[in-house]
Amino acid sequence: MIPWQSGIEVFTFFVDDLRRSKSFYRDQFGLPVAYEDRDSVVFECGNLSINLVERPDTFDRRGRIGSPLTESVRHVQITIDVADLDSACADLSRRGVSLLSEPADRAGGFRNATFMDPDGYVWEVAQQLSQARGITTLDVEVPAPGLPAKPLSPPLAARIA
Repeated sequence: MIPWQSGIEVFTFFVDDLRRSKSFYRDQFGLPVAYEDRDSVVFECGNLSINLVERPDTFDRRGRIGSPLTESVRHVQITIDVADLDSACADLSRRGVSLLSEPADRAGGFRNATFMDPDGYVWEVAQQLSQARGITTLDVEVPAPGLPAKPLSPPLAARIA
């Protein structure tokens, strides 16, 4: 196994219109800008940085060789845990964000709602029900023989159920 120094620190999203995406993440999503240059904007989001880079010629312009960027890069959903889902959704709505799915209880002991950024990336805001209602869930992963069971994260538990 690779000895990772820490968890994931940066998500890079390749966007069609840097100005439009910057406005969404700053003004509607409410994230502070940490760094900005001609080709990118970096936002702080807890212990994670979100790096927006304008496409389509990102790799060529920077002298890197890579496969062409296609629509397939948008087949991802990013989840952010919140303490109060309803409050977070109300704040997003006040900022002009349209929810794809309204807040709802899900299997696995959590509530969630989803929205999409201007480039089609889907974001999920999720709240563990135990945080809101004092509910304890007992979702566990079935381990390989000889290994102990470990709890699943609520979004993963719901997707498996």
